Amino acid sequence: MTAPPVQAVALFFDDIRQETGNKLSFMGQLLGTAFLTITEPPQSMDRLAIVIHARWPLSFQPREIMLRVAISDRVVIEQTAEAPDNDTQTLAQSEFSGRVLQAAIMLRGQPLKPGDEIKAWLRVDGTDIPAGRLRLQESPAA
Repeated sequence: MTAPPVQAVALFFDDIRQETGNKLSFMGQLLGTAFLTITEPPQSMDRLAIVIHARWPLSFQPREIMLRVAISDRVVIEQTAEAPDNDTQTLAQSEFSGRVLQAAIMLRGQPLKPGDEIKAWLRVDGTDIPAGRLRLQESPAA
């Protein structure tokens, strides 16, 4: 079975805010490893925002797209995404012309603690497409 021609990336943030004019603001991007400053129990984060951005050529028509998020290998979000039927989108500074899917996910009520690893991926027509991961560690003592 040939892998779908899909590229995906997940970006992790402290928060996503809805602004006037139908704009989104992404607050506090977390890269690779997030260091948590723990002063009192519970030793956890109470929320995490994830943006998954995927793209594929116009010639590819996915039958099924699932968004998935796992915390330390335990799937906590699994939802179907609609394949965009938008017209060709051309990304700035790129030769790419195709379909673009962007989804924003808020993890709330899932205690995130040092040692956890958050993974995000798409399952497109039965094939997993990794999008990104974030590791949580306790901040080194000052």
